[in-house]
Amino acid sequence: MPDLAIPDPGPLLDYGLVGIILFLIIRGWLAPKPTIDQLKSEVAYLRKLLAQSEAAHEKTREARHLEAAGANAAALATARANEVLLTDLRDLHGDPEEPT
Repeated sequence: MPDLAIPDPGPLLDYGLVGIILFLIIRGWLAPKPTIDQLKSEVAYLRKLLAQSEAAHEKTREARHLEAAGANAAALATARANEVLLTDLRDLHGDPEEPT
């Protein structure tokens, strides 16, 4: 865990307003406007990338769902065709479980 103790600003405060501003910059409580603007643009860029990534993942999930549904439909069609063929064979040759 980082040390959250505030360093002694005494020597910097001896320099007046410049010392106070320098102390705030060193502590990270005060930052120049270009730095803040850069951070804001980075946040906007990362949010845009996150939205694109989520959209891509959603498309992948949809594609996998459609693929699975297509495979299920193909298996169902095969099962129905087999049922028809077996029914036709049974009608032609008789039921093997029936005693002749």
